[in-house]
Amino acid sequence: MNNIIFKPWIGKNYGKSSLGKLLIIGESHYDYKGLTDFTDFTIRIISELGGPSDNNFFIEVGKLFNPENHLEVWPNVAFANAIQYVYPQSRPQKIIQQIKTIAPAIKEYLRITKPDKMLVCSSLVWNQGLPSSIEWGEYVSSIKDEIHVKKSTIWKFETGDKPCLAMGIHHPGSTKPKFKVSEWSPLVWKFLNNRY
Repeated sequence: MNNIIFKPWIGKNYGKSSLGKLLIIGESHYDYKGLTDFTDFTIRIISELGGPSDNNFFIEVGKLFNPENHLEVWPNVAFANAIQYVYPQSRPQKIIQQIKTIAPAIKEYLRITKPDKMLVCSSLVWNQGLPSSIEWGEYVSSIKDEIHVKKSTIWKFETGDKPCLAMGIHHPGSTKPKFKVSEWSPLVWKFLNNRY
């Protein structure tokens, strides 16, 4: 774990559900409340979902898969945040040194989880940290949803075992512009259901 601070969440049904091996990537962690060991921070955050203090990011990501139950997806996927830095509050300015942690961390998360597909839920991670800035990615195709005017690109990344297909979308916690599950979910499902 040389390139990561946070161990990934790997749900108990990872690779056993209709989603196959899906790795979801977020952007960053914040609000650590005095912790000094962050190894299991991601695992703790997701295992504690289901209460009134659930972070909006995890609610919106969950609703991409089931608008009625944001908790249903988490036992079936792996999850990690790309930036290997802990911010004291949400929506901080990211600096270049922090953005540079993205590619090595993603490579390690791919090696650990060996996914079939990866959904990157952050324009910053997708556009600045991946995919064209790294040598081990390869462009596959473009994808779009004409009805909701949403689009992305599909890239192939090596996991050390087999290739993984990946797509990036807008940050589900974003307010500028506001993320709308109903507009992004069709593109996500198109990516998940298609072979490339």
